Order: sequence, then C-alpha cells, then structure tokens
Amino acid sequence: MAKADSRRARSTPSTEELLSPAVKARELEVSGMLLPAERRILVRADEPEPRRRFTIAHELGHWTCQCREGTAQPVYCRADDIGVDPETKALEREANIFAANLVMPELAVRGAWAELVDVESIAAEFAVSSSAIAWRLYNVGLLAEQPA
Repeated sequence: MAKADSRRARSTPSTEELLSPAVKARELEVSGMLLPAERRILVRADEPEPRRRFTIAHELGHWTCQCREGTAQPVYCRADDIGVDPETKALEREANIFAANLVMPELAVRGAWAELVDVESIAAEFAVSSSAIAWRLYNVGLLAEQPA
C-alpha cells in the first residue's frame, strides 16, 4: 500500500464514528441488534471492523426492508438465526442481500475483480471480510465455486 493510501486508511473514521449516535459498539451476545423504536443499531464491540461494518449494513437492511410496517420490536441477529424457520431465514437473507449491495456494489466489485483478481486484496479494498467478498464474487458470477 502506498504511503498516501496508508495515511488515508488510518485517518478514515470507523463506521460507528460515521454513523454515531445511531450506531454503538457494545458487549453483546449477538452480532447486531436493531432497536427501531430508538432508531439505534448496536453491534458487537469485540468483532473486527470489517465484520461490524457488514453487520451495520445488515441491520440497516432490516430497518429498510422490514421495519416499514411500523414495528418497534427489536431485531436480534445471531449466527444461529440463519438456519431457523423459513420466515426468519428469508428475513436474514434479505438483510444480507441488502448489506452486500450496500457495502459491495456489483459494478465496483466487478471493477475491482478486473484489476486485482485476488480475494484478500478486494476484501481490503471494500473493508469487508474475505468471506463476505468471496460470497459476493460468487453471487455475481465471478467465482465459479461456492465459498466454504
């Protein structure tokens, strides 16, 4: 990474700082929590920044896609929720799709793939985990094999 890029990366505020006071990192048992009545998102403080960034986008997906009915009930996101009942699974998938499109837009991902062709480099470019970018590359047809 060039010196200018390194300085810019260090001076870039975290996602929580950019969205404060709406987003707070806390000691949680879950990855993320949406509190619609308070207009607040909580994320697990001990997870890496790329994971928290995706979690915030995921919770925004719940807010945008599912809270329009006026619910004030909290939405808790646990890794175990992904494979639960069909309705919960569908809601989690919808929030994940929203998050992927928000933090890894398809055109930008395709452009990065054309230039970098390396999962780790592209993950760093989008400030997401290698797993998240691998799934995005697979879902837009740039990786032939489904990520593990």
